[in-house]
Amino acid sequence: MKIPWPNFQRLNSALKPVAQDPAQQIFRLKGVERDIVLPIKALYIGILIYFFYFSRWYGELGTVREIAEMMVDRFFIIYCILNAAVAVFLLAKRRLNLTRAQGLVFSVSLLDSIFLCALTIVTGGFDSMLYWLYPGLIVRNAVTHPGARQQIVLNLTVVFSFVIAGVLDIITTNYDVSLFEVQSETPTEPILLRTVVLLLFAGTCYGLQVLFEKARVVAEESREFVARQE
Repeated sequence: MKIPWPNFQRLNSALKPVAQDPAQQIFRLKGVERDIVLPIKALYIGILIYFFYFSRWYGELGTVREIAEMMVDRFFIIYCILNAAVAVFLLAKRRLNLTRAQGLVFSVSLLDSIFLCALTIVTGGFDSMLYWLYPGLIVRNAVTHPGARQQIVLNLTVVFSFVIAGVLDIITTNYDVSLFEVQSETPTEPILLRTVVLLLFAGTCYGLQVLFEKARVVAEESREFVARQE
C-alpha cells in the first residue's frame, strides 16, 4: 500500500523540529542533566562501586568472560573520573555556555551508551536486566538534545550498543564453551523483538518531543497575540 505524497509531506512537516530558543536549551540542560541525571547517576555509580570493589563479582581470570569483567572494572574507573569532571562543570557554572555545555553533554551521553554496552556484555548480553536502562537513555537523549541530528545519532548509538553487547556476549560465551565444554543458555527472548522495540521507542520519543515543542511554541505565540490585542 503506497502512502499518498501529500500525506507524506504533512508527516514530514509535522516531524520537522522547530528552532530552539537558547534560553530554553539552557533550561533543559540545567533541569535534566544537572538536577535529575546527576543525582540518579550518583546513585547508579554508588551501586556499581559496591559490586566492583566490595562483592568480588568475578573470580580468577580463566575465561574470556572473566577477562572481560576485569576490563569493565578498569573502564569503570575512567568512567567515574570523567563523570566527576562533568559534575563539577555543571554544578560550578551558574551561567552555562550553551555551545560548551551541549558538546559536553553530547559526549557524556555517548560515554553512557558505551559504558552500558560494556556492562551488558558481562551481565547476560541480550538477556541482561540492564536492557531496561536503554529506554531511559533514549528518553534522556530526547529531552536534552531536541535537535534532530544529535538526538538521532545518540539514540542509534544506544540501539547499536545493545546489539553489539549481545553479539559480543554470544561470542565470548561460545568461546568459553569450546574451551571448557560447558553448556551455554540461549537467549530466552527474541533478539530482533528487543532491538525493534528500542528503535520504535526512539522514533516515538523523537516524534513526541517535536510535537510537544511545537505545541509550546504555539501556546507562547497565542499568549503574545492576546497580550498585543489587549
